Amino acid sequence: MDKPVSLLVISKTKETGVFKKKLEAYGFKPDFETTEDMSSIIEASQVPRWNAVLIDSNDGSEILEVLTFVRGKKSGIPVLCVLGSDCTKPPHIDPALGPYDFIYSDRLEGLGAVLDKKLVNAELRRDERKYRTIIETARELIVTYDLEGKITYANPSATDISGYTCEELEDKNMSEIIVIRTIERESNRYYYAADLVTKSGDTVPLEVFTMVLEDKAELTQIFAIARDTTRRRKAEAKAIRHQEELFQAAKLASLGTLVSGVAHEISNPITSVLLNSPVIKKVWESVLPVLDRYSESHGNFSVGGMSWSQVRLRMPTLLDDILGGAKRVRSIVGELKDFARKGPPEMRESVNVNVVVKSSIGIVSNLIGKSTVDFSVELDEEVPLVTGNAQKIEQVVINLLVNACQALTSIEQAISLSTFYDEEDNEIVIEIQDQGKGIPKETLSRIKDPFFTTKYDTGGTGLGLSISDRIIHDHRGTLEFFSAPGKGTKAVVKLPA
Repeated sequence: MDKPVSLLVISKTKETGVFKKKLEAYGFKPDFETTEDMSSIIEASQVPRWNAVLIDSNDGSEILEVLTFVRGKKSGIPVLCVLGSDCTKPPHIDPALGPYDFIYSDRLEGLGAVLDKKLVNAELRRDERKYRTIIETARELIVTYDLEGKITYANPSATDISGYTCEELEDKNMSEIIVIRTIERESNRYYYAADLVTKSGDTVPLEVFTMVLEDKAELTQIFAIARDTTRRRKAEAKAIRHQEELFQAAKLASLGTLVSGVAHEISNPITSVLLNSPVIKKVWESVLPVLDRYSESHGNFSVGGMSWSQVRLRMPTLLDDILGGAKRVRSIVGELKDFARKGPPEMRESVNVNVVVKSSIGIVSNLIGKSTVDFSVELDEEVPLVTGNAQKIEQVVINLLVNACQALTSIEQAISLSTFYDEEDNEIVIEIQDQGKGIPKETLSRIKDPFFTTKYDTGGTGLGLSISDRIIHDHRGTLEFFSAPGKGTKAVVKLPA
């Protein structure tokens, strides 16, 4: 079968008949373009369109000119020189200039074989450049190594991700930088999950495919291509977190509906207690003189299992406790309604943060006492008032104090709380510092994300700090955390004065 081939023939005589005859005899179907000199190449060959160049010349300078031009075009097409029979010594040409060979004019029977060999080699070189470009620009790590594991080649992605230079990698064994986790085999191919140990000591998760390269039925090299799965793992983890957040959001929506109903049910009886408690107190104050006179005439009588003197002493406190407890329940009911209600809370109060802080400490005093023997408070009595919602700010301070208590690993570790006024920024600052276990850097950046928690096993929902951050944001303030493992955590609330 004839093989088409396009040739540029540079010849003073422009005689191509003999060339055509010899090439057709070999099996080529030649298409010639002839010229006497290089001008045709320069004019017509912005990108050379021939498979090869045939020069009918003994002139070394002319051959050099053609080779230099072809190399400059980076085409890789071979150049074949036909030397006259009177040429006793072929001109010396630097092999670096490209694929070049010669044949004497009285031996043209071998022209087809020589040209065929040059074309095959040129095709191999083009394929090699193409595949080398693919390998060296690939985002995947590509390496080859011998049967003992010594690395013989590493592409730029391998050096970029590992942190080693190419020379450093080629001085290493695969076992020094790859830790295999799982492996599967299919014929002479292997698929495995592994970790790459970088120069800095970090690990990069990889998905690896390897196969054996054979040379004349002998196992010589192993080819490995690996993909960094860090982004995929993060995407999978993010998808799982997103699914969990949707589940928590659904529970939260159901909880809001439940809370609204419970708050409504509690509201009616507690209103009755609030209305009736003052009436009972007035009745008590009215009958007190009568009972005192009765006691004077009949002695210390018994009432409900207690002596009159005890009842007289305790009854005012009991009545006040009933009324105070009812008010507290009503406040809780209001908080539950706020929780279930859409939209921001009222932010019109003039709030003294010191009063809020003292109230918060009182609410969690029992937890503080169980958590540490070193709790200190330093309040700046000159702090100005804040416009906002005292109850919401109290909720934030309580949450931060509870977190500080839970972070302690020993009762000897301290918690400190302070307030002060930053005149330069016109802000009131609340700082809560603990000496607990601290927060890792990767966790610290996410602690205010909705539904993010490290306490799922103990009932954490991941909403506390998210809600606290939202409350402070609604007050046009900021909530920041500073921490490091083993060095405790400092929570800083800043509110505009």
